[in-house]
Amino acid sequence: RRWLFDATGGNALLLRELVAGAVSSGSLVRTRGVWHWTGEIPQGVSLMEVIEARMGTLERADREILEMLAIAGELGVRLLESVTSVEAVTEVERKGLVEVHQSGSRTVARLSHPLYGTAVRRVMPEAAGRAHRRRLLEVVEAHGSRRKDDLLRVVTWRVDVDGSASGDQLARAAHDAIRSFDYGLAERLARQALRAGAGFMAAVTLAEAANRQGRFERAEATLAEWEGRAASEPEARAYVVQRFEALHVGLGRSEEAERFLARAEGSRSDPDWRAFIAAIRAMLLCNDDRLEDA
Repeated sequence: RRWLFDATGGNALLLRELVAGAVSSGSLVRTRGVWHWTGEIPQGVSLMEVIEARMGTLERADREILEMLAIAGELGVRLLESVTSVEAVTEVERKGLVEVHQSGSRTVARLSHPLYGTAVRRVMPEAAGRAHRRRLLEVVEAHGSRRKDDLLRVVTWRVDVDGSASGDQLARAAHDAIRSFDYGLAERLARQALRAGAGFMAAVTLAEAANRQGRFERAEATLAEWEGRAASEPEARAYVVQRFEALHVGLGRSEEAERFLARAEGSRSDPDWRAFIAAIRAMLLCNDDRLEDA
């Protein structure tokens, strides 16, 4: 017990994984009511090493389920059972590797700890990952891609499998990635959307992803190339918000932000647009302590 405490530093998840892995491998056995560590005692173990060692003792069917969930995040239990088996899903749940819970009207499965996904992805062969994504694409699309996050998942898998997603699909998936707070993925998808011929909003989404990651110079450089090319007022509003954030909030270039707002204000004449620009300008003035002007 003392060694287990010292080895895990009181980390309950590491303790759990170390004990579960040792029982699975036969290093920790119970004889006449007493537990004995019969194998070599690892020194300087890390949580990730222990998890990866435990993954290595799994049956193939168990590992495939973990690999699919590491890729997908979570899947409907019926869908997961259709590509594996009821018995295999039951077994990984029994082992504490997967948890099953209700999500609205659906019963879904996910890995019981995010680190399991990290460990599985680190050791998963690329060929296996592509095969799983291809199979997941088939079954999710066969079921109609009805969930709100299905577009993002399907497009991401398709890009990884064969790169066949259209520019419009990539742009919409990039927008969904922003809403899911996955800014790195949003940036990758938005860049691919632009290369595939997607237009203005893909560029705005790319800039928003850069802003959210603190790369304001990159966001400003992207947006400067698209000034004056919005096709509608909603597009123009999204553009103004992101460019204002890059110039003023991120880079502190207030004078340049003022000149940009003046150009934007003159690009449309309706009162709602002018009121929108006035609200943005008020934020700039407040931040600069020019409260009377605001």
